This record gives sequence, structure tokens and C-alpha cells, in this order.
Amino acid sequence: HRQPAPAAMWFRPKLDLAGKHVFITGGSSGIGLALAAEAIKRKANVTIAARTMATLETAAKQLQDQGAQQKTGSK
Repeated sequence: HRQPAPAAMWFRPKLDLAGKHVFITGGSSGIGLALAAEAIKRKANVTIAARTMATLETAAKQLQDQGAQQKTGSK
């Protein structure tokens, strides 16, 4: 039997991300946005990337509403 793949990070309550940097592509929606929100809750420094600036700004606003702090931005 093969070992199952490790569970996603929200199933790993002991995964310590505090102070670590997490870069998420596709972070403006879906699983990427959910992973970004979870990493922020775990005190990680998170960078998200998206295809368009409009979706990136919308995602950043959603994450800020959940407590994230935007440190820098670029257009």
C-alpha cells in the first residue's frame, strides 16, 4: 500500500507558519485564496499572485477584512 499524500495545511493543526513567508499563485480565488487566509491566521507573511490586478485587489481587500495587513503593493 502506498502512503496517502499529506493533507492540505488546514488539516495540519500543528504546522507552524509564524514568521515564514508563503507565496501563493492563484491566490485571488478558490483554494489559493482559502490557503492565503489560513496562512495569515497562522501568522505567516503571505504574498499572493493573480492574473489580473483587479482580481488581486479584490482578494487583497477580502484578506484585509479578515485581518491581513497590506505591506506593499505594485501595479
